Amino acid sequence: MIERVEFLRKLGINRERQQAIPASAFDRIAREALKISAQHLAEAVAPRRHALLTAAALSLETGLTDATLLMFDKLMGSLSRKAERRSQEKAAKSARDLQEKLRALTGACTAMIRARENHDDPFIAIERQMKMGWSQFVTFVTETEAIVAPDQTDPKAELLRRYATVRKIAAPFLEAFTFKATPSAKPIIDALDVLKALYRTGQRSLPAKAPIRFIRRVWRSLVIQGSEIDRKAYELCVFFELRDRLRAGDIWVRAASRVRGR
Repeated sequence: MIERVEFLRKLGINRERQQAIPASAFDRIAREALKISAQHLAEAVAPRRHALLTAAALSLETGLTDATLLMFDKLMGSLSRKAERRSQEKAAKSARDLQEKLRALTGACTAMIRARENHDDPFIAIERQMKMGWSQFVTFVTETEAIVAPDQTDPKAELLRRYATVRKIAAPFLEAFTFKATPSAKPIIDALDVLKALYRTGQRSLPAKAPIRFIRRVWRSLVIQGSEIDRKAYELCVFFELRDRLRAGDIWVRAASRVRGR
């Protein structure tokens, strides 16, 4: 779809031509242009033929721009749903695994309590209760810690594992559209410009003063780690914020009709 949009733009038709006539008249001409056969188009007098072709090209660009932005919206939504579902599946599995390990650890603690009460060796009691050596017991505890690690059930962390999908479309998507924004959404436009520059140059690291004012609390701990900004998390955050602001109308593309700025 991006390739088709770019093809239509290369025709060099100024979009200001659409403003020369009322919107209802333009829509009527565009509908006719998209239905008329090549034969009938060739038979039309030159001014009418040129008007039909111009309206068709502008209408197709608008339709394809809408479709591309909608596909972007669906892609980000799909990634979010998959990450949420995967996170829930991992949480359920972690809960089952944790219950099993907690039962074993509870038994070990009970054995230690009884050993202390009976003045026995607690280490021997643990090995007897769990039927494993001390080194195995340490490994068992480490595995339990891994289950309760905070990023195991965080949907945002799960999104990072799907970054490759976004990376495939990021460069052509950013190059294809010029986004406009209200003042409140300007930091996101600045972030998009930063990402566009990175893709153009092939640079991997974000600049030291990359825009971060738009990053909400749910993303902040994932994006900003100490004094460093995680490139993958930052990029995902930018694109999800872009999707939300496109929906709200705070950001738009001039050629689109389904979002502000037609």
